[in-house]
Order: sequence, then structure tokens, then C-alpha cells
Amino acid sequence: MAAFPEPGSEGISFTQLHQLKYMHNIISETIRIVGIIPMNERAAVRDTTLPRGGGPDGQSPVFVPKGQQILIPTYSMQHSEDLWGADHDEFKPERWKGRQHGWDFIPFGSGIRQCLGREYYPRPYNRMLIWWPEQFARTEAMYVLVRLLQEFDTIENMESADTPMKFRHTIENRSGTGVQVRLHSAKSEIQAIDDYACVLDVERSEAVS
Repeated sequence: MAAFPEPGSEGISFTQLHQLKYMHNIISETIRIVGIIPMNERAAVRDTTLPRGGGPDGQSPVFVPKGQQILIPTYSMQHSEDLWGADHDEFKPERWKGRQHGWDFIPFGSGIRQCLGREYYPRPYNRMLIWWPEQFARTEAMYVLVRLLQEFDTIENMESADTPMKFRHTIENRSGTGVQVRLHSAKSEIQAIDDYACVLDVERSEAVS
């Protein structure tokens, strides 16, 4: 965190954020465990054939007629032992080391109709470096995490083990009682006192003027 500018000074750059490989892994694993959308869907615009999914072993082609609705169980995919191993229900960011996102991990969908909430990432196109709107949500999450870690060096979970779940049409990474945490300031007591004194001085100056 020492490499990042302090809050209130110059901004954090896109390049700085995306050098945090382990934070990338943490966000990917969080999304995998608690996917944003538990189920996605598509409809065939014409008769087509999927290469796999049919037959006793699921490896034969499947005919999909025009207008057929296709349900994509993203939550089940992200908790599938076939895709993620015996520890699929464990929060394990290390599983993402060296792993590329493929069709086994599509929390935002994929293809030309994937979610617009993605990150800005530079890609070469027609000999120019342009910014494609992709994975913006991930970039926002990384920025917020960096600022939180700059302000607080300890974040404790204060919820009890029997906290009820909250059910809605989307999945939320929180319990039915909200997010209850205890935060400890990363600043020293002397620094905090100095900051408070500066705030008081500013308030007095504004009151006088």
C-alpha cells in the first residue's frame, strides 16, 4: 500500500491497480464463491447445434431450434467440482495463480452481449492503443479496496455464525443483517490527533471568515 498515493493527493492509476495480482485473485474468488447473477439466459435466434451436451455422456451435439430458451446456471458452474476440484466450496484465491478466465467462469456473461460492467483495459486495435470498456466493476472494486486498506489496517467480522441469509433475485455478498465489521485506523494515534487538530483549525478559520 505504501506505493499508492495517499487519499486526497494524486489519483491511483489504472496501471498501479492492475499490478496487484493477488488482489485480482481475491476478487475473482469472491465473485466465484458469491456470484452476482445466479442464472443467465439466452434464446436461439435461428436453428443451431451445440457441439456438446447431448447423449448419455454429455459429449454429443445438441440441436437447439429457433426461439428455444437456454438457461445458464452460473452459480452452479462456479461451484462445480468437475471444474474447480474437491475444494470448490472453499475460499481459495491461490487457485487463480496462473489460471486464465475461460468459459468455465462467466459471472458477467461472455461474447458480444456480456455485461457492460467491466474494467477499462487497453488493447491494441488497428495499430492504435484504445480503451475498451471491459471489466469496469473489477477496477472499481480494486480502487475501493486499496483506499480501505490505506485507511484501516484491521477489519474484523462482527457478525455471529447463525446470521440469517438474505434472499433476493440476485445474490448479495452479505447476510440478512447487513455487513457488520470493526475497523481499526491504520494511522498512529499521534497522526490521528494531528489530523483532528488540522480539521479544527480549518473549521475555526471558516467560522471567523
